[in-house]
Amino acid sequence: MQSKTPLQRHSDKATRTGTRARSKDRQNIRRPFAFPFKKDTIRIVGDCFQLGVEIGRGGFGIVYAALDLRNGRSVAIKEVSLHDIDKEELLSIESEISLLKKLNHENIVKYHDTIKTQASLFIILEYMENGSLAQFIKKFGNLSETLVAMYITQVLRGLAYLHEQGVLHRDVKGANILTTKDGLVKLADFGVAVKLNETQKSNSVVGSPYWMAPEVIEMSGWSFASDIWSVGCTIIELLTTKPPYFDLAPMAALFRIVQDDHPPLPERISPALHDFIMKCFMKEPRLRASAEELLTHPWIAQIPKNKVEQSSQLVVEHITSLLDRDSMLNTIKLYEKDKQIDKLAPKEMDQNEQLSNASSEGEDWDHEFEEKETEVELKDVGKSKVELSPRPFQLSSEDAKALFEDEHWNDSVRIESRQVSDLGMTRSTLHQHLSPSSEQLQMHSAWGDPCILPLEVRSKLDSFCEMEDDEIFGDIDEQELLQAAQTKLKSVLKEDMASSGKSFSYLWNVLLPTPLSLRDTFFDTEMDFEYTTTRDSNQQVTNRVIELLACLDPSMEDAIILRACEDLRDILQSHPALFSDLMLHAGIIPNIMEALEFKNLDVLYAFLQVINLITENNQKFQENLALVGFIPVIIKLTQARQLEYLHFLGVEEAESRSSAASLDTFTPNYTNLIRLEAAKFVQKSCRTSILTLQMFIACGGLPVLVDFLAADHPRAVSSDQNELCRVAMEGIESVFTLQTIPKNDICRLFVKANLLSKFIAVFDQIVASVHREFTEVGVEAWTMDDLMRTCDILLLFSQGDSIVKEYMCDRNVLNGMLKALVCPNVMECLQRHQMHKRADRYVSIIIKLLKCLRNLSMEPSTLEHLDQAGAIQTLVFLLSHDALGSRRKEVENVILQSMFYLCRINRKRQTHAAQAGVIPSLAKVIKEGSPLKQFALPILCDLIYASPTARNHLWVHNCVSLFLNLLEDTYWHMDAIKALSVWLVHDTLQMENVLLLPIHFSKLLQAFHRAQDAEMDKLLEPLLEIMTRSVRLNQAFGRSGLFVMEALDRLHLAPKAIVKKHLIRMIQVLFESHSAPLHFVVEYNLYPIVFALAQDANNLILVKEIASQLLEAILLTAAMVGA
Repeated sequence: MQSKTPLQRHSDKATRTGTRARSKDRQNIRRPFAFPFKKDTIRIVGDCFQLGVEIGRGGFGIVYAALDLRNGRSVAIKEVSLHDIDKEELLSIESEISLLKKLNHENIVKYHDTIKTQASLFIILEYMENGSLAQFIKKFGNLSETLVAMYITQVLRGLAYLHEQGVLHRDVKGANILTTKDGLVKLADFGVAVKLNETQKSNSVVGSPYWMAPEVIEMSGWSFASDIWSVGCTIIELLTTKPPYFDLAPMAALFRIVQDDHPPLPERISPALHDFIMKCFMKEPRLRASAEELLTHPWIAQIPKNKVEQSSQLVVEHITSLLDRDSMLNTIKLYEKDKQIDKLAPKEMDQNEQLSNASSEGEDWDHEFEEKETEVELKDVGKSKVELSPRPFQLSSEDAKALFEDEHWNDSVRIESRQVSDLGMTRSTLHQHLSPSSEQLQMHSAWGDPCILPLEVRSKLDSFCEMEDDEIFGDIDEQELLQAAQTKLKSVLKEDMASSGKSFSYLWNVLLPTPLSLRDTFFDTEMDFEYTTTRDSNQQVTNRVIELLACLDPSMEDAIILRACEDLRDILQSHPALFSDLMLHAGIIPNIMEALEFKNLDVLYAFLQVINLITENNQKFQENLALVGFIPVIIKLTQARQLEYLHFLGVEEAESRSSAASLDTFTPNYTNLIRLEAAKFVQKSCRTSILTLQMFIACGGLPVLVDFLAADHPRAVSSDQNELCRVAMEGIESVFTLQTIPKNDICRLFVKANLLSKFIAVFDQIVASVHREFTEVGVEAWTMDDLMRTCDILLLFSQGDSIVKEYMCDRNVLNGMLKALVCPNVMECLQRHQMHKRADRYVSIIIKLLKCLRNLSMEPSTLEHLDQAGAIQTLVFLLSHDALGSRRKEVENVILQSMFYLCRINRKRQTHAAQAGVIPSLAKVIKEGSPLKQFALPILCDLIYASPTARNHLWVHNCVSLFLNLLEDTYWHMDAIKALSVWLVHDTLQMENVLLLPIHFSKLLQAFHRAQDAEMDKLLEPLLEIMTRSVRLNQAFGRSGLFVMEALDRLHLAPKAIVKKHLIRMIQVLFESHSAPLHFVVEYNLYPIVFALAQDANNLILVKEIASQLLEAILLTAAMVGA
């Protein structure tokens, strides 16, 4: 079976993901009354509710339409299985629903009651006959901005009410927004969905990942701002029928939510909506707007309360205004047409008369200029007067545009403008013809004749001209004059070469090698014999070169051609300067192109040697050869093998068979040599100029560079193959320097040409050679510079898009990079010679490879490949190794970033990291207080959620004490107490024994004491979880008088409803678990405090309900003791 490319696998994955998502949606969201009612399946719940058809199915239960048999009211009943729910968690859910049913708002679904059976928990809800918005967009498609704004307004009102009561929704999405037939919107599943989520013991992601806020994914805790993020995702869902990142798998989507600055926004949305969504998608939760603030946003404020009535009124007003507007515009058009006709009448003149006037006025140039300037000034003055004068009325842009829609109106305006422009152009044209230009005046010399040379050249030659007052006769020192003229000409040539970009030294040596050249230029009458001899010799050599090039004819005998090539090589090596202007001679380039038809390989090899010598340091000649089609022929020579060469050179099949025996011993050598010479020309094309490089790429040069990385002949000399590889790497680097092609596009072209699989084979050879240098004495074929160059190329590819990165995650490529990172012998050498220059350079190579892995780990689709290749084990090994010297911090920085991306969200990879031994290194970074703590601590906290195996490793390394010490850290104490509460849920008995130690328990008390009011809501939730889970810890908190008194003080002063709710709930839990509850009430004088909260006149419904329940429990306990 043929293997698929990463691009095909990427496409197939997206298709499968989309299919799974659509299939899941079809399962989760079903149309109301989708199943027929059957009499034999009647189910009665709680003696008074009859279940009907299934109307929905979610991650935690099935929703049925039901009938209340007591009054005939329609309700919805959600059935939740109790299979995976603990008894304590079930009591918590029932208690939460008993509170939530007290809430009452037009934009939230009403909780009626709960009924518990042996196998299920039934939640009775208000029935919404029109289904959810998710079903709505499945029926009708994406919604308009106006309709979405109307729905979101009601969603925000419901959220504002819930937040006011201290309730987090935690699962805002289209499926949890229900509607009525009148368009009323209500929030459902608030408060309970996450309770059910927390009961799940699996390591998979549950809930609604596409709507989750980044801080929720990072386990930083829920907040009101988390609901606002979900509102932004819901807006995108309603506008596009799918939430952000819905085309990705859930795990990849979670990764992108945390990684990206904000989710991708829909195209063509209004600026007001763009601003609204960006306020929802602020990455920092504290910077997000609240529900109350968003209700005052312009995008929401533009929606009227009764839009239907107002829109009908606007239609009537619009029709009336259109009738009045049309009559007004017709009147204005008639008035303006009459006005323009009056203006044009006195200006109509005969064209001949206009021309005669213009010509007569053209004699007085000064008067003409003054008159034109006066006209311009008058026009400007007139224009300013018109602008300053008050206008009787002003048209809108729409009305002004309507005035010019009439054809007759446009014609009249064009006629006037044409007549005025014709008159103006007549004068200006006459003036241009009669007045000489400044350039023409400058082109005339003092004798009245035009000067042929340009001005800038004449300015340089003027320095050599004699003046009239100079002495004609006098004492002339010839040697001094020669030197002065030589110096002057040298400065002139420097200026010319600087402007043209050519090499001055080269041109100086060719044109003026000795002072005799000046003698030839300025003193032709005194010819020097020695100079004449040199010139004649150069001319003879030039003629000889032309003759030899003429011999490079395929019709000549091979021996003659070989001798000509040999002579040309000798001349080129002894007279390199003579070939600078060789291309100026006629017939040179055609001779070279014809010579490519040689049939004999040794002749072709000799000819290519000559070409490489001619083009050495000769950019212009290379560019001309490229222009006439030399590069495609060279490319064929680099790709062909021994028999393909013969076929390309036109050898007949019979000749090929007859020479097969000799080819086995003779031809392959020449084949490799020809390929090497052709590669040298390719190397010059890549390094000489941008033009030759672009031509090389245009002729299909990228696959040629890829072919250089693999040996085409089994008997190829290793040194020749290494030279081809160096040419390939240099060419690849040159291609990436082009600014005209995006680097990612270059990467895509290279990976499609199968570069990486061949490149990594060369990379392995270079790594092995460099490793031998550390342990053995000798000269290796590859050097540290070669390894550095290959790492730079790999780093470029690791910065590509997801397609390129998936090619990079080929198992051979990853194994090659990971093998280069970990070599025991090299690590020992690095540890012994940390201050050595070679060791420092190898650490630089390690850092480059680590950056490649980090770049790959930032793409979700590559994480599984990295894990399977053993990247986590390699990174942990380097993180714990001490052989990195002074650059250890830099290495740790890159490794921890890579580990952060690899371990984020995924429980399996987190467990692999714990098993690989990452915990001691992370703990060391945290204890040192390094800035890298921001990467190390989230990884360590995630290990608590990962698996029992990961938590066992945490126990072994005493990480409980580490988290307790972090309670004193201003920035990380919230993460620490959240981690401790989760750890307590999983390992209750062990954690109780540790936390009840006086030194540890005091840290919990101090954390509560130091907490600021702004962060109290985040602290109370895990602290309440600790009290609920552990009776022993609960009683310990109850015995702490300072803790209880501070809790009561904060209850009195807390401004937030959610803080009050958590604090009164905490007092209730302390009372219920206290060994002497009445003593607890009397000691802290709880009765008047609780009574005041229960009778409070404010709108904190849940706080009043909890206080009422606590008050009732106090009275009941007192009655029982009194009895």
